[in-house]
Amino acid sequence: MPSQGKSIVVRCLDNEGIKTRFGSEVKMLLHPSFIKMEQNASALWVTLPPGASTGRHNHPNEAEFEYIVSGKGLLHTGDDESVVVESFMLVLNPPGLDHNVVNTGSEMMHLLRIHVPSLPGEGTHGNLIDQCMQAAKKSFQQK
Repeated sequence: MPSQGKSIVVRCLDNEGIKTRFGSEVKMLLHPSFIKMEQNASALWVTLPPGASTGRHNHPNEAEFEYIVSGKGLLHTGDDESVVVESFMLVLNPPGLDHNVVNTGSEMMHLLRIHVPSLPGEGTHGNLIDQCMQAAKKSFQQK
């Protein structure tokens, strides 16, 4: 059955990012709270300078698909399992699994993260996600 919606195009560079205490920058690209979408998913762009990380965290109700666009690092999951990740790899972090990516390379690392279902709306997930959503809404309102 054909979709009744339209394609949504987002330029990662156009959205304002939020700097984290772990040295990374996070940008909310898509979320159903500010873009009308047929799917219940959200997308984040994460930039990690050398030595920076995403910080150990989990998503109790959301699976996270993590595509490594560029760079090289270590993915720490669960009980101290570590896996080398690099450009063109896809990682699936199931709901509830602790995970953290650390840029171990000498160049910027970029991640595209897709959450299914979407991360909860503002005020329900924590300060960083709330800040990312507010910055993204501001970016979309300026267009």
